[in-house]
Amino acid sequence: MIRPRSALSLRQLRRLHCRNVSQQEIEATKARILQNSLAYVHTEGWTTQAIAKACEDENLSPMSHGLFKNGAADLVHSFQIQCNRNMTTTLLTDTELQQEMEQADTQQRLHRAIKLRLSMVIPYLPNWHEAVAIACSPGNAPRTLVNAGIMADEIWYYALGTNIDQGPCWLLNRTAILALYAATEAHLMTDTSVDYEKTWQFLWDAQTAADGWKQTADNAAALVSSGSALLMGSATQLLSQLVAKPPSSPTK
Repeated sequence: MIRPRSALSLRQLRRLHCRNVSQQEIEATKARILQNSLAYVHTEGWTTQAIAKACEDENLSPMSHGLFKNGAADLVHSFQIQCNRNMTTTLLTDTELQQEMEQADTQQRLHRAIKLRLSMVIPYLPNWHEAVAIACSPGNAPRTLVNAGIMADEIWYYALGTNIDQGPCWLLNRTAILALYAATEAHLMTDTSVDYEKTWQFLWDAQTAADGWKQTADNAAALVSSGSALLMGSATQLLSQLVAKPPSSPTK
């Protein structure tokens, strides 16, 4: 492909970085590139090719994707941060949601928050497995765990109205939420039901089968000592055992 004459090469961009372009402008450009890259994920996947396409939108050389040292991992990381922020904003400011949840109990609020967060990946489901694989790779796991922890803290605060670290077992509480999220996410990626109703019922059953979602946290204790890697591998098995009990239905 022939690059437009006005497009900047990565070398030229770095020269501008050293001369008259502020760090703030550079970071703003990088943020736009990552945001615009999402439009190309449907055709290019979670790859540097998607970033390269977005670079062209900024009138930069496709090779400017080299600005992102971690490649596609930076795209996944940026999307995780964006989803967490959007989830928090919606939970705290959406008037319609607040009215819907005004009389809701802890179970219903927990279900609504996890469903909201998972719904944000639905537009990217055809290749979301790529993002999960990138996020869980050894080199990217630390950033992924930080993002997951922030998500769990926000969900906990919304469901119970208290900070997650105010309880005696904050790590256990966080682990239980992440186990629920990870297992439901795995179910979502293979769900073909209308409006993903089977996934949302799976989530509800996982919460309620142990007669209260706090008991689910107790059953997740073994996962804590096994570390985060074992958590992701065991969450589905743990929650599948829980949902074997007769299900109930969430409040619509």
